[in-house]
Amino acid sequence: MSNKAVFTAAWLLTAVTLLIGLYYYPQLPDTMIGHWDASGRADGTMSRFWGVVMLPLVMLAITTIFWVIPRADPLKANIHAFRPQYNIFLLLLLVLFAAVQVAVLAINLGARFNIVVAIMPAVGALFFYVGMLLPRTKRNWAVGIRTPWTMSSDAVWHKTHKLGGVVFKVLGVLAILTVLAPAYALTAFFVPLVISLLGVLIYSYVVHLEEAAR
Repeated sequence: MSNKAVFTAAWLLTAVTLLIGLYYYPQLPDTMIGHWDASGRADGTMSRFWGVVMLPLVMLAITTIFWVIPRADPLKANIHAFRPQYNIFLLLLLVLFAAVQVAVLAINLGARFNIVVAIMPAVGALFFYVGMLLPRTKRNWAVGIRTPWTMSSDAVWHKTHKLGGVVFKVLGVLAILTVLAPAYALTAFFVPLVISLLGVLIYSYVVHLEEAAR
């Protein structure tokens, strides 16, 4: 798909997500369930207005940012080198937010299911794709694992993103497997996520030291 086609699809998906909410607006409660705890139990509410428009607004903001990045990044030529994967990531991210919106609307319209179980496979798929994307990226200021050390060296960037690709693929599989234990799903995902990201950051520094010593 061309860049124009991708962003046309992104704007349309955002608009359709909003229109679905507006269609069901009269049937939704004045106060909607808008937050769930780590086990999928509802523990927070929001007004019907924000329940319908908040995620479409987030999608609009994400699409706008992704449209600006390839034009504003000082290393935009490097982004163009992996632009197809960049575009696919945008669409997958928007599909995830649209799926969350549909799940939220369905629950507030009376459907009964665990939202964590419903959403975590999509989160896992997105993380797995990020694992595929990271090794293909080139040094830039917007997409990837940006530390002082990766940004200072193409070699450090490449090695860090090669490891990051493996880490994100593993996290993606883990996210999908958490549906087997929904009561602990978010904890079982986010604790390894934080530890893994910290490990990748430390690794980038270690690689920097190795490269500097050569």
